[in-house]
Amino acid sequence: MKSPSRVNSFLKSMLLSVPGILLALLAGELFIRLLSPQRLDNNLACFEPDSTLVFSMQKGYRTIHSSYEFSIPVEINSFGVRDNEIPPKTLHATRIIGLGDSFTFGNGVTLEQTFLKRLEACISTVAHPVEVINCGVPAYSPLQEHRFLQKYRSHLQPDIVLLAFFVGNDFVESADLYDATGNPTLQVVDGNLVSKLSGEREHSFVRRLTQPLRAYLSMNSHLYVFLRDRSSQLLSLFGLRPYNLPPDFCRREFSERMQRNWGYTQTILQYLAQETAEHQERLIVLILPASYQVYKTTWDEYIAALQLDPREYDLEKPQRLLRDFFSTSGIEFVDALPVLRHNLIGPPLFFAVDGHLTPEGHNIVGRALCEYLKATPMQRIPAQRNMVNAVHERPPVQTTR
Repeated sequence: MKSPSRVNSFLKSMLLSVPGILLALLAGELFIRLLSPQRLDNNLACFEPDSTLVFSMQKGYRTIHSSYEFSIPVEINSFGVRDNEIPPKTLHATRIIGLGDSFTFGNGVTLEQTFLKRLEACISTVAHPVEVINCGVPAYSPLQEHRFLQKYRSHLQPDIVLLAFFVGNDFVESADLYDATGNPTLQVVDGNLVSKLSGEREHSFVRRLTQPLRAYLSMNSHLYVFLRDRSSQLLSLFGLRPYNLPPDFCRREFSERMQRNWGYTQTILQYLAQETAEHQERLIVLILPASYQVYKTTWDEYIAALQLDPREYDLEKPQRLLRDFFSTSGIEFVDALPVLRHNLIGPPLFFAVDGHLTPEGHNIVGRALCEYLKATPMQRIPAQRNMVNAVHERPPVQTTR
């Protein structure tokens, strides 16, 4: 048994080491922030539960969204989207609504810098006014975007529906929105989105006890996120933790899960195309690439960091699949990958850490959309439009995988 003097000596040594430990952690935090800044977890606590859409944004929400790379105001209007107040539809104006996730919402840029507002500024004239409404919601899937249109169509009265499809996650997110029992896999906690799947892994008492601290650190500490992600990768390499590689959509051979989810996504897109045609709305899909599809050096670094075999991947595959599908389905589309690759020389097009489009990236995408619309008729598409392989007897959109 240890003597009281030895216990006191040990406790004294521990107390004396605390300042050194704190100083080392502070130095590590500063070091990582300067040399290898991390992508912190989203700190937009702007969500609320929605029985139809799973979640939506809080009306009237205001904040300054800050990170290592940007600090911008975010304001949600009284309708529940990031835009100015929506006026009644005017008779002679063309109304475009933009559906999508955080890329459409404009993560990291001001509202006026988003590609939707750049499009509006480029294409609207006195003789032919065009209003573009940003209905992008962070973390939305094509399924939720489709339901959003169904729910608010009569209020928004769009002439053109512009759906932004981000290849980085939109191939799978619709099918992953619900679990096998039909319950949503995401829930809103204190305005934040929380994955129920990750919550189910909080099985130990220690992890449940430290969850609030870990959530805070994941939104504020670059050192914590760096250590968390590297340890997760290390455990995955040794087979101690399941790890789904982000570029599964670029694999030359799709997994069974990926193929099934892509098939489900096609069903939603066909359903959306047929419905917009019936309502005499013009549907255009904007294909948005991941940053490492644009910057080859980013892809090479990614491959090296995760020790992947580059021969198993085809960076062009997602766009090729989408172009073929849209062409055979009679759906208009604009592929942003070529124009972004064409503008590599100049300001960065993606935030290096955050991964979303920069103001310059939004500007290029908005200009591409503007040029496309200027070259095509702006009026609504007739309801009897011929759509090859369109879904005529539509199955109900499922809520389970």
